[in-house]
Amino acid sequence: MLDAIHSYELLWECQWGELMTNTYTAIIQKDGDWWIGWVVEVPGANAQEKSKSELLESLKLAVKDILEIQKENAMRKALPGHQSVTISI
Repeated sequence: MLDAIHSYELLWECQWGELMTNTYTAIIQKDGDWWIGWVVEVPGANAQEKSKSELLESLKLAVKDILEIQKENAMRKALPGHQSVTISI
Protein backbone atom coordinates (compact mmCIF):
# COMPACT_ATOMS: atom_id res chain seq x y z
CA MET A 1 0.00 0.00 0.00
CA LEU A 2 1.37 3.39 -0.96
CA ASP A 3 1.65 5.54 2.16
CA ALA A 4 3.31 8.71 0.95
CA ILE A 5 4.68 10.70 -1.89
CA HIS A 6 7.19 13.05 -0.34
CA SER A 7 8.96 15.96 -1.99
CA TYR A 8 12.17 17.15 -0.40
CA GLU A 9 14.89 19.62 -1.18
CA LEU A 10 18.53 18.82 -1.63
CA LEU A 11 20.95 21.63 -0.80
CA TRP A 12 24.58 21.87 -1.76
CA GLU A 13 27.14 24.55 -2.38
CA CYS A 14 28.00 25.36 -5.98
CA GLN A 15 31.43 26.42 -7.20
CA TRP A 16 30.72 30.10 -6.38
CA GLY A 17 29.80 29.41 -2.77
CA GLU A 18 26.07 29.86 -3.32
CA LEU A 19 23.61 27.34 -1.95
CA MET A 20 21.74 25.51 -4.68
CA THR A 21 18.38 23.83 -4.08
CA ASN A 22 16.85 21.06 -6.10
CA THR A 23 13.54 19.44 -5.28
CA TYR A 24 12.92 15.77 -6.01
CA THR A 25 9.92 13.49 -5.53
CA ALA A 26 10.36 10.39 -3.39
CA ILE A 27 7.80 7.61 -3.38
CA ILE A 28 7.91 6.04 0.09
CA GLN A 29 5.93 3.31 1.76
CA LYS A 30 5.94 1.15 4.86
CA ASP A 31 6.48 -2.55 4.08
CA GLY A 32 6.26 -4.62 7.23
CA ASP A 33 8.97 -3.37 9.60
CA TRP A 34 10.75 -1.43 6.86
CA TRP A 35 10.33 1.87 5.05
CA ILE A 36 11.19 1.60 1.36
CA GLY A 37 11.38 4.30 -1.29
CA TRP A 38 12.84 5.64 -4.50
CA VAL A 39 13.36 9.00 -6.14
CA VAL A 40 11.28 9.39 -9.27
CA GLU A 41 13.65 11.73 -11.13
CA VAL A 42 16.90 9.84 -10.43
CA PRO A 43 17.04 6.22 -11.65
CA GLY A 44 18.82 4.00 -9.13
CA ALA A 45 18.17 6.27 -6.14
CA ASN A 46 16.36 3.90 -3.80
CA ALA A 47 16.69 2.80 -0.21
CA GLN A 48 15.27 0.72 2.62
CA GLU A 49 15.48 1.73 6.29
CA LYS A 50 13.82 1.02 9.63
CA SER A 51 12.42 4.55 10.04
CA LYS A 52 10.94 7.14 7.72
CA SER A 53 13.53 9.77 8.70
CA GLU A 54 16.41 7.35 8.05
CA LEU A 55 14.88 6.48 4.68
CA LEU A 56 14.66 10.14 3.63
CA GLU A 57 18.29 10.73 4.62
CA SER A 58 19.40 7.62 2.71
CA LEU A 59 17.49 8.77 -0.38
CA LYS A 60 19.14 12.21 -0.20
CA LEU A 61 22.55 10.57 0.04
CA ALA A 62 21.73 8.25 -2.88
CA VAL A 63 20.74 11.22 -5.08
CA LYS A 64 23.90 13.16 -4.15
CA ASP A 65 26.10 10.13 -4.84
CA ILE A 66 24.47 9.29 -8.18
CA LEU A 67 24.61 12.89 -9.42
CA GLU A 68 28.27 13.21 -8.39
CA ILE A 69 29.17 9.96 -10.20
CA GLN A 70 27.29 11.11 -13.32
CA LYS A 71 29.13 14.45 -13.21
CA GLU A 72 32.54 12.77 -12.81
CA ASN A 73 31.82 10.41 -15.70
CA ALA A 74 30.68 13.28 -17.94
CA MET A 75 33.76 15.37 -17.10
CA ARG A 76 36.07 12.45 -17.96
CA LYS A 77 34.45 12.22 -21.40
CA ALA A 78 34.69 15.95 -22.12
CA LEU A 79 37.16 17.08 -24.76
CA PRO A 80 40.13 19.29 -23.87
CA GLY A 81 39.17 22.97 -23.80
CA HIS A 82 35.54 22.29 -22.90
CA GLN A 83 33.48 24.73 -20.84
CA SER A 84 31.53 23.80 -17.75
CA VAL A 85 28.63 26.15 -16.98
CA THR A 86 25.85 26.06 -14.40
CA ILE A 87 22.27 26.31 -15.62
CA SER A 88 19.08 26.76 -13.62
CA ILE A 89 15.83 25.13 -14.56
